[in-house]
Amino acid sequence: PLCKVPDAQERDYHLGVFALKRKDAAWKQWLKQVGLWHTAKDLIRLFSNHLDIFRHYRQIKEQAPDFIYERSNFLNFQGILISRWLGIPHFYENNGIHYREHQERVTTWLGWLWRLLERWAYQQADFVFFVGLWGDKINLPTNNWMNIENGVELPFIEHFQDHQKVVEDTIHI
Repeated sequence: PLCKVPDAQERDYHLGVFALKRKDAAWKQWLKQVGLWHTAKDLIRLFSNHLDIFRHYRQIKEQAPDFIYERSNFLNFQGILISRWLGIPHFYENNGIHYREHQERVTTWLGWLWRLLERWAYQQADFVFFVGLWGDKINLPTNNWMNIENGVELPFIEHFQDHQKVVEDTIHI
């Protein structure tokens, strides 16, 4: 025969698996609607982003950089924590308000906490470069940030044009 016709037992098995998959999908959809699904995923992301923080700390400490410059990420605060532990300056480049973007896509119960953590990270940084007008939208109470348009603007360069510091050794980045 060209194809095998399933017997009654096989047909019942496949229909049962299909029904379970549909039931699981409906359950998962309900969890997403009430926000529990993404809340759990966010907590997992927060902890998994920091599982290797001590390995990164050792690697960065061995390299002895003069500062840390990183692009901000959703629920990842390794750079700011490591810079504080090493006592070196930390700079963020930011291309969006991550908690807002996340809340627009999914329902989560901890959006208020993600907002507080993201704002805390920017306030703790030595300086934050917001690409675009994101600095105006996040409205930080600190004075450690600047909006830039896809690169460093002329007023920022002019601010440091009379700076006379001479580096006598290499700068480790």
